[in-house]
Amino acid sequence: MAGSNAFRAARITLFGQLGKFVIQVAALYVLARMLTPYEYGLYGIVMVFAGVGFLIGDFGLASASIQAKVLTAQQRTNLFWANICLGLVAATIFVALADPIAALFDETELAPLILGVAGLFLVQAASTQFSANATRDLRFGLLAVADVVSQLVGFGVAVGCALLGFGAWTLVIQQLTVALVLLGIYVSTSAWRPSAPRRAPMRALLKFGLNTFLVQALNFATAKVDSFIVGKLFGATSLGFYDRAYQVNQIATQQLATPLTRVALPLLSKHQDDVGAMRGRLLALMRLLSFGLGGIILFIGINSEHTILVALGDQWVSVAPVLTILAIGGFFQAIGYVYYWGFLSLGKTGLQLRFSLLTRPIMIGLVLIGASWGVEGVAAGVSAGMLVNWIILTVFAVPRVGIASAEFAGVCARAIILWGPLALGVEFLQSTYLGDLAAPVALALNLLVTIFGATIFLIFPAYRKDLRAILEIIRSTR
Repeated sequence: MAGSNAFRAARITLFGQLGKFVIQVAALYVLARMLTPYEYGLYGIVMVFAGVGFLIGDFGLASASIQAKVLTAQQRTNLFWANICLGLVAATIFVALADPIAALFDETELAPLILGVAGLFLVQAASTQFSANATRDLRFGLLAVADVVSQLVGFGVAVGCALLGFGAWTLVIQQLTVALVLLGIYVSTSAWRPSAPRRAPMRALLKFGLNTFLVQALNFATAKVDSFIVGKLFGATSLGFYDRAYQVNQIATQQLATPLTRVALPLLSKHQDDVGAMRGRLLALMRLLSFGLGGIILFIGINSEHTILVALGDQWVSVAPVLTILAIGGFFQAIGYVYYWGFLSLGKTGLQLRFSLLTRPIMIGLVLIGASWGVEGVAAGVSAGMLVNWIILTVFAVPRVGIASAEFAGVCARAIILWGPLALGVEFLQSTYLGDLAAPVALALNLLVTIFGATIFLIFPAYRKDLRAILEIIRSTR
């Protein structure tokens, strides 16, 4: 029954994400043709620093709330007020740093944008425990509807702002709108209301939150060091180009792997005392991410020029090589989510933090080294770091939670053996025969070739076993 509930929840989440994905792709398509790379670059610089504020406002307390076996109403209330206070701290710091950040990048337009984004921290902080409460109660239908509605409203507001010539403010206002709509939906549909803060057992929750926050902070530093370097060394326009390539590379992960955390964390946490059952579920998720999401990411990367032309338009086509390079790292980032879910569900945030302290400086160092070769070098550093991080976690970290990593590595290896040759074959077909076709037609033909090629691998028993396991997951959602 638990497995059936898990996959039913996954189905609801994925349907919701499909709607959100369609809206975000539409927004990407429309706004990329209404705003300039420079305006995207300004927004990208702001979000490099804004991400720190979001992390402070959350402080890992959402994950602490979801993961806890038992959570009283008073504990949830205390977590809510802790998030509010942290959001205020983040907003205050951000306001104080507005002018110094603008001076650092020699962009006077940054300061007012930073002040506008500061309000987001308070809205996000107020939403944290309401969202966590809905996740803990497995209200995935509500969460899916909230995501779709907020994105739709935000898209409409953004288009209006772009038509009125708001420039980079268009993207800031879009994010504010999405956050406010989400908060409104969460509060209006929740029976819980925070009361006054009072004494309650909080130490374990705060410790879990602190460890999670430190891991997320390290992850964020790794994820944003590339944008910081590109913006500082090569300017806002170069960052605008890089940021769009990065977002196209991330869109599949953001719409599939990231939202599945909502499903995976609360449901896997119910099996904290049964490592065998958790291993089976993590292995099933690894198959989905490796063969499904991994294939999508690599397909986007190998078809980067056509993807950019279709998604963003002619003015962005120069970033196609960057997208191809980032897709390699994107594959290893996506499959690494399985380990992240396992660590959180088992309450092993301390172990996760120790390995993050090892891998994240290495990843940052690789990006710094790559910067010597320009924007494409930065992208290569990002991808190399993702690969190194996955290898270290697979070989050294996963066995320490009592789960043998050989099967996980085997699934990933089979996915790489499948998608690697297919990617090279599609690249040969594209460069030799499809160069003169319109981008949408070339993409469609490449997709058909990829699907046909993947079926050939079913002659091997291991791939048939993987397919049966994936089909069993799909059948379980019915």
